[in-house]
Amino acid sequence: MASALPYAPPSRKANSTIMSMQALRPTTRGTIGSGTTSSNGSFQRRTSLSSFPSSRSPSVMSQRRPSRSPNPPPIDTDRTSDPSTVLSKTPTSGVSSQHSSLSAPNKYSSSAHPARRLKSQYPRGDTENHVEYILVASFDIDKGPIMEHQYPVAITGDEHMLAELMLPDQAHVRNQDWTIFFLHKDTSQDEEEAEEKAERRRLRKAKKEARAALFESGNVDPLERVEGSEEDSSEEDEPEGGEGPPLIYVLNLVNTKQDKTAKRGAVVKAMAICTRHPFLHIYKPLLLLALEEYFKTPQPSTLAELYEAVNTMDLSLMPKLSILERHLLQASDNKDLFVEKFEQMIQMRMAEDKGEALDDMAAMSESPERRPGLVRNGTKAHVQQLIHSNYSVPRDTHEFETKVMYNGIPIPIKVPVAVSPETVGDFSLVKLIQTYNDPHVKSPIPFALHPHLTTGGVHTHPIIVLVNAMLTQKRVIFLGHNRPSGEVAEAVLAACALASGGILRGFTRHAFPYTDLSKIDDLLKVPGFIAGVTNPTFENHPEWWDVLCDIPSGRMKISSRIEQAPLTEGLANFQQQNPAYASATNVATSTSQAASDPTGDAAFMNDVIRSIAARHGEGVIRAKWRDWVVKFTRISAQFEESVYGASALYIGVEKAEPGNENVSGHGYVWPDDHAKFRELASNVNRIEGWRATRSYYSFKQDLVQLYNFRPLKALDLHHLHDRLRMTKLTPGASRDIYVAMERYTHSYDEICQLLAVAPESHAGLFYIALGLFHKDRDVRMRVVDLLERISDHEAGRHWWKALSRFEKLAFIRIRREAEAEMRAKLGGVERDIPADGDAMVLGRRMSFKTTATIASFGGKLLKLTHDASTVGCEMALNLYLPPKASAEKKVPVIFYLAGLTCTGDNGAEKGFFQSAASEKGIAVVYPDTSPRGLNIAGENDSWDFGTGAGFYIDATNPPYSTNYKMYSYITSELPSSLFSSFPELDSERKSIMGHSMGGHGALTLFLKNPGMYKSVSAFAPISNPINCPWGEKAFKGYLGEEKKEGWKKHDATELIGEFKGEFPALIDVGTGDNFYKQGQLLPENFEAAAKKSGNDSNLTLRYQEGYDHSYFFISTFGRDHIEHAAKYLFA
Repeated sequence: MASALPYAPPSRKANSTIMSMQALRPTTRGTIGSGTTSSNGSFQRRTSLSSFPSSRSPSVMSQRRPSRSPNPPPIDTDRTSDPSTVLSKTPTSGVSSQHSSLSAPNKYSSSAHPARRLKSQYPRGDTENHVEYILVASFDIDKGPIMEHQYPVAITGDEHMLAELMLPDQAHVRNQDWTIFFLHKDTSQDEEEAEEKAERRRLRKAKKEARAALFESGNVDPLERVEGSEEDSSEEDEPEGGEGPPLIYVLNLVNTKQDKTAKRGAVVKAMAICTRHPFLHIYKPLLLLALEEYFKTPQPSTLAELYEAVNTMDLSLMPKLSILERHLLQASDNKDLFVEKFEQMIQMRMAEDKGEALDDMAAMSESPERRPGLVRNGTKAHVQQLIHSNYSVPRDTHEFETKVMYNGIPIPIKVPVAVSPETVGDFSLVKLIQTYNDPHVKSPIPFALHPHLTTGGVHTHPIIVLVNAMLTQKRVIFLGHNRPSGEVAEAVLAACALASGGILRGFTRHAFPYTDLSKIDDLLKVPGFIAGVTNPTFENHPEWWDVLCDIPSGRMKISSRIEQAPLTEGLANFQQQNPAYASATNVATSTSQAASDPTGDAAFMNDVIRSIAARHGEGVIRAKWRDWVVKFTRISAQFEESVYGASALYIGVEKAEPGNENVSGHGYVWPDDHAKFRELASNVNRIEGWRATRSYYSFKQDLVQLYNFRPLKALDLHHLHDRLRMTKLTPGASRDIYVAMERYTHSYDEICQLLAVAPESHAGLFYIALGLFHKDRDVRMRVVDLLERISDHEAGRHWWKALSRFEKLAFIRIRREAEAEMRAKLGGVERDIPADGDAMVLGRRMSFKTTATIASFGGKLLKLTHDASTVGCEMALNLYLPPKASAEKKVPVIFYLAGLTCTGDNGAEKGFFQSAASEKGIAVVYPDTSPRGLNIAGENDSWDFGTGAGFYIDATNPPYSTNYKMYSYITSELPSSLFSSFPELDSERKSIMGHSMGGHGALTLFLKNPGMYKSVSAFAPISNPINCPWGEKAFKGYLGEEKKEGWKKHDATELIGEFKGEFPALIDVGTGDNFYKQGQLLPENFEAAAKKSGNDSNLTLRYQEGYDHSYFFISTFGRDHIEHAAKYLFA
């Protein structure tokens, strides 16, 4: 029997006798041991289970009622937009070297795939069983229902009650019947497991912090395996949202065999499978075979064979999806959605079978290009190797296909990949809706009025009455007289899913898919239960229920004994604040039918019925109900804000653009204020009823947890998309929305979040693609960039394919114009665009790809990659855009060049330049220090030459002469690409600065290109490289030993002697810098040459006492360098 949380309102609070009535006592009859080791070798601990919830642990609701003025739940705000960036934060303490730039470079992932490593939902070698218990019960003429066997150990509890649940009323009159019920663990055992779980989490957190410290110090690669990394907080990846001990779901089969030798001529037996998986319907074929076998061999060995078979089911190739990915999969009918994840799982398994290293498997999981051997054959993919193995990708990615061998028979099993909360078993919303819709349409019977239930008046649709009853925590009974108990149980489970919408919780835990009259006393102690019964006696006791749903007749009744809704403070306040709409709040208690349908429920139900008539399928109907529940929660949040001034259903965060009202809004969107207050007024009773329920409190807790895992926190994408979809916007308002969407939606998870608010059932990308026709060219270009990112995305590519040909042609036209402009700027480099929009997204493009967006000092730090023709590889960089940046108000740019072994991340994460740059309104570019991944012989042999040590020169010595052209890349291709792609940047106002090798680069680039930069500054620059070991090694390798005269063209000390013009320079050197002491930097040579040539008038060279070469030094004086640049950039 399903169960409830121990909470109850004061008038119905469950007393402490519930558990004592369950008498959880040991049982020994027909069991195999009381605490033994099962045949698979795992120790089985006796578990205390009950069909009713324990009353020991108070729930959240029993501790407090709704606050009069709800406040958003407390959260830990984080300015980062992606949880994956946590490891990149600089710790307050950690290992620091004298030259902190001499560390292992961070690795970039430029693919449109999640940065996290792909995992299995049920990893191979996991000790948790699919099925925990198998039970057998039979009906004894003299004793009634009895328990025959329990395997692998006995469940301590009320054995007789379990047997009664397994043998429902009138089971003997049918050859076969199915029932489902739920069992609850003893809370004392759950407390022990919770403590163990908390300890495991604590250890994982400690390991993660230690790993972060190692990564930050440069002592470990981001993908390198460390002890415990395989566990990597799998339980902390996402919120669990549990309301108590996990339920045990029980699928039960009852068979009646005619036997003339038996009393009354028949034998009735039932077999049940107990599992923690809500998709328990997958075990139906196995139960049919096993119970038939048990009739032949009624021995524990039959149960053991079934137990072993189901627990050897291999689900290790079923990928684990994130919350957003699950939502996308559930909302889509596309059978290939996330097929890449199944292929990656297969490839990782094949690598594991061949004994490849973990790092190789990680690369396979993150790089689609490294997954050879996958062949798509029609709608089914398979991988075949020489070892004759065969792995198959499901024909439909909504279900994972596997097999269970039972008695030598391979039983095909399809397991749902994404399961919504409150979704248990295999039920049909279509069947439930049709059951109660047809009688209502043919012969409507007016309901007794109740403010919480009849929100559309006396002729409210019965399905709406049912959902209202569950949302407001009423007692609901499904009555199926002379119907199989399985049919009743299916209706209960469908109702739970209907009210939940995959969003709300608290229904199944208080649901009893099947119960009987003998348990009525216990049932009435459970608040807001949902129960299925077959005994017609229930109908004659309206004091037992609030809403009765009769399955045979398809009618619903509201009890004459139902408790009336109180006048709440929210209702009174709303009527007082909005007197013009006070009458609309009385629709639910009006005896006349509401002709205008203020709630929209009648129109919604008509749409659902039309979809059912058109055979749109179960998935479409579930998606529609999910939308209805989401809309209800969003309207509720708006109601709370309107009445109380704040909502517990909205977490206030720092806005991305606080001064821009067009993008700083949140919540549900109405066409106008009249429509808003009209709909709020018609929903006020339903909302106020819901606010006093456990599902409301669970939803508040879920929002807090989900917020922490939401990739994009600064924008309400749902609100912005609804404004595009539902309101008439000015060109300026729509421009702001499109620009914000493009600016802040970059990473894999951020795009998932955008797709989740633009499902295929709501026209997909149609309203976003309308930006391709905006009057503003900048908007059109930004929409092209956004759609391009989406088209590269694992899920987004399916949304892209669904766009109309008209929109794709507009996309191609705009892209061609941009490519033509880019070719002209880069000297005619040809990049043809395929005519087919689908094929186009597969080609190489010159536009930037954004792998992450991080909020920083009011602006955004973008992690970018692009294909750089100058160096012949993909280059990564960081770009900081201050909050003032816009196409109308362009901002100047500083290029920061990093030192030896560094990447574009070092300055961005450790230099603290963004603080001053944000205040001054300056963008900062952090390019990489060399090409990467070229596999040139010797480029990775030492830290001061090759990878991470490009020295910002164009190499002329083979084999580096082809690709090592960092001078041309920094001075030409990179700025040209940036200024074409980011109209916020002012190409006429540039400054340059750098550290160590980057200081050398900054000085030489400024001196070699008079007028290109407004100013220059450097931290501990390599000032005279032709006379220091670092420079001599680099110039010999890149320029050739025999061309030493040419080295002088890349030496700042030599160049300053010939320079003509203004030289606004700031240089800082630490006197505690070991490299300064060793003669690697030689700033004194540079200063002498500047004085000799007369170029020292605007040169400021400071020696900072005691400072070393590290980023502690740089971050201390970084603001000075930003202010130095600002003086000339804004002159």
